[in-house]
Amino acid sequence: MTALVVDFIALPSVDFDALAAEMDSLAILPPPEEGETIDGYRLEHLLSDAAYARIFVARDRENRIVLKFPKTMLLSEDGARLAFLREGFLGRQVESPYVGRTLALPEGSQSRLYIAMPFYAGKSLETKISEEQVPLRDAVAIALKLSRGVASLHRRGIAHRDIKPGNVILTSDGGLKLIDLGIARVPNFKELPENEVPGTASYMAPELFKGELGDAISDQFSLGVTIYRLFTGHYPYGETAPFTTPLFGPPIPASQYRPEMPARLEAAIMKAISLRRDDRFADVEELIYQLETGMLNVLPPRNAVPLFRRNPILLWKCISALLIAVAIVEFLLMR
Repeated sequence: MTALVVDFIALPSVDFDALAAEMDSLAILPPPEEGETIDGYRLEHLLSDAAYARIFVARDRENRIVLKFPKTMLLSEDGARLAFLREGFLGRQVESPYVGRTLALPEGSQSRLYIAMPFYAGKSLETKISEEQVPLRDAVAIALKLSRGVASLHRRGIAHRDIKPGNVILTSDGGLKLIDLGIARVPNFKELPENEVPGTASYMAPELFKGELGDAISDQFSLGVTIYRLFTGHYPYGETAPFTTPLFGPPIPASQYRPEMPARLEAAIMKAISLRRDDRFADVEELIYQLETGMLNVLPPRNAVPLFRRNPILLWKCISALLIAVAIVEFLLMR
């Protein structure tokens, strides 16, 4: 006889229907400007002004947080509400040290539609890549954290659908946060209108340009391109302009930019960005294993010391043994 004991640590903190009703009641207004005060939060400085949202670091009397406001130039009001509802809900439900959170503000405190997130001090992975060529072992550590964050989403049936360096924060304490879950695909969630599903063309898998909605396997491609850029600073298939379809050809091997990259590590990255879905890993967990083991056979560099300096006695013993062996062979041949 076997028994299964289930320990309920906590119940979900967010009621989806209540959150949806609250967001539906909030007005969508033109995005604010730096220096304005919204619901008691002063917008200190602009973090990002992208096509679909404007993001600020904000402060009240006690805390610094991040506020994200929708922009409806390219996204309908219904699309904006769906995206912000999705991000607000998932950011409170997914428990992972590598996925960014969203914050629950006091009920009735919002005068307009926006979402609040913790302020993560640090820099984006995009900034890191533009500043330096990341050392191999540091790049592996970053790639592992990001992959584990993606895997935590996939275990819950969530496809991120916009994995890229700009959506990854490297925190000042050495951590990592994958952010922007607004276009994530979630089981039983209403899908965004087909013509409004955004993404970043240079990181999108080929099947997404054929109308597929995206899943864990297409996420793996985006993750692979992100990791490729982390190691090389380049795009494997070239950079693609927004709202255009890339011309997929043979990818440039990562070792062309980083000759010191171990072959096993390169093979793992190139497999993740295969153009055919069936040629990629079965899941991101397999990619994580390959990243973990890709550097195992790489020995740290060391200054070579000649044997006659390290162990001169052993050297002369070897020479003497060799000379004796040669003498014996010559003696036998002369008989």
